[in-house]
Amino acid sequence: MMREFFLLITIFLLSACGIHKVEYGVASKAGVVFYPLCERAQSRITDLNRLNFDMPNFVKAEPCRNWPDYKTDIDKSSVSIEFPSSINMGDKVLIGGSLGLSINGRTSSKWHYYSNPELMLEDYASIIYQAWPWYQLAVEYSWVERAGMRCLRLPVESDNGLLRSRRMDYFCWETVSGYPYPIHLHAWERLPSGSTGGTDFEKVLIEPILDSMQINPADPETLAEYKSKREQICRDSKLFYDTSGAQGQFLGGDTDMRRTVRYLKDCGHDIAYLPKVERLYDLITIKGEVIGRPGSQEHISVFDDFLYADKYTYLNYGQGPFLKDVRLLSEYEFKELKEILLRLRPRVIDTPFSYPGNWYGLSPSYERRPKDGFGIRKHAQYGTVIDMTGLLLGHPRLSFIIE
Repeated sequence: MMREFFLLITIFLLSACGIHKVEYGVASKAGVVFYPLCERAQSRITDLNRLNFDMPNFVKAEPCRNWPDYKTDIDKSSVSIEFPSSINMGDKVLIGGSLGLSINGRTSSKWHYYSNPELMLEDYASIIYQAWPWYQLAVEYSWVERAGMRCLRLPVESDNGLLRSRRMDYFCWETVSGYPYPIHLHAWERLPSGSTGGTDFEKVLIEPILDSMQINPADPETLAEYKSKREQICRDSKLFYDTSGAQGQFLGGDTDMRRTVRYLKDCGHDIAYLPKVERLYDLITIKGEVIGRPGSQEHISVFDDFLYADKYTYLNYGQGPFLKDVRLLSEYEFKELKEILLRLRPRVIDTPFSYPGNWYGLSPSYERRPKDGFGIRKHAQYGTVIDMTGLLLGHPRLSFIIE
């Protein structure tokens, strides 16, 4: 439903572009400048500081139209082209871009371009499958040599029942400019749902551009500025990691801080990944059920010194004993759960309720929200107890003890 909502918004906005007179050669507040592709494509493209190239014949043959089909920015760091069309989707028609290509040479916001190609692959794949789970690699990724560069080639496809989307990404590392991160070529295409085939991105767009591409040595001052910013981000990210989020800069990832650790690896730090845990829910459940066996009436005293009494809990669940909220684990299971939790680099936070132990917050927020963390305390009868609260599955609170 959410994807359909955004798609309808896109249809409205793109349809409006068809009756709007495009203003060429004027920078917007965001620093974006449009030019007519039919004119720009006839000359060598020099709108990027890092490189220049010739447009493929496929692009040069495009007619002139009132459409924002060539875009660059005042920082001279990216160029993109787009071909308009209409796509029938049942009782709706999408009027907008159907085929496009963007080239990123240097963009300050793209700090997650990696100097290490293997880390680039790992990061790209994780973002594709996490942020856009409906995308799938059409075929396996591959490494190709082109125009003296090593390129990571990633074809991706999706079909959400409304549109079929295809994309091809090339990340190419070169040794001329002085920048350690890759040049990124991103080709994309929208097609009717259920269709097959599509544009040969490499033949008509990517390969001709790479073959005609000339890399420029970076301006020494600009390169020095980039290196200085990157070194500062490396320091801030390491501080975030070392202080469990109390200071520094968070670069992304879930509870396991995976993207931050990945970036620190690219900065040259020898840091092991934390246990792969996206959220506490995944750590304490198996097939949608909380781990362990439910306790019995004799175990209810484990809550005696866990004075969590949020009024909303009792409004939703009543004031019953919550016997199923006591979870019995074997000694091995309990030890493993505790070790994983503490290896996630938690930080002690304050709680809005009285708690006789330490309550920990976890990445990415580390905020004072007990439902996102866990507590560890000592109980006179049951020894070490691990507590969680505000979780799903009908459990207003959970306490794990050794059986």
